[in-house]
Amino acid sequence: TAYEMLRSLVGSEMCIRDSVNTLQQSADNAQVGERIKDEVLQQIREELSAPLLVIKGNADMLLGKEMGKLNTEQTNAVNVIQEKLKTILDIVAALTAMDASDSSKERSTINLTELTRQAINRFQPIARQNSAAITAELPSKPIMALADPGQISKVFDGLLSNAVKFSMPGARIKINLERSADNMAHVSVQDTGVGMDSQHLPHIFDEGYRIKGASGGRYGGVGISLSLVKEIVTSRRGKVWAESQPDQGSTFHFSLPSAGA
Repeated sequence: TAYEMLRSLVGSEMCIRDSVNTLQQSADNAQVGERIKDEVLQQIREELSAPLLVIKGNADMLLGKEMGKLNTEQTNAVNVIQEKLKTILDIVAALTAMDASDSSKERSTINLTELTRQAINRFQPIARQNSAAITAELPSKPIMALADPGQISKVFDGLLSNAVKFSMPGARIKINLERSADNMAHVSVQDTGVGMDSQHLPHIFDEGYRIKGASGGRYGGVGISLSLVKEIVTSRRGKVWAESQPDQGSTFHFSLPSAGA
């Protein structure tokens, strides 16, 4: 009958709409994954280029006939080589777990507590390189959230890389994980770095936004940008924000829909 045909058409339209939405979500996730990969590779190139040039220059001096046998100057050159090589090895160790190939997966239930521990393990060597330390305040029971584990790992890497970059030697970086009153999984990354004026806070997550005159310490940073951090979190129906004051450090927050009781 005409009524049955109409119902069939409506049902087909709903199936098509659902399929389109699913394909769009997959395409969006794949696009974010590509941006993560591009940004991480760019950061690697920038971070490794300077120490590699220093290594090459000192190696050339050692190989040159003008230096002769090892003296105090040559010994110092070898020490510089060793120091820069350690920098590279620490960075490579921090990047070992950064695999962008899984960043296009669908949203799933993740153990945010375990991801926090893994992020600390990745960045503790980098923090020590800058004479800093990372501590954490984690709940006794795991906090589960709805998100993609690969992309949320990149969020941790971006925020921790930023905290180490703008912290002074001897600084303390603290991660806090809790379930908020509105049943969201809430993470904060607090540093004791240079901080920023309140005028920058509304724009700090904008793509391409830079604070004029801002510069990091010895560590250049290997994490994704804050704009991509925001894109990942908000795409998972989460929120991201920051608090900061000049010379008093910054605290970056993100929250995700929690899973389970």
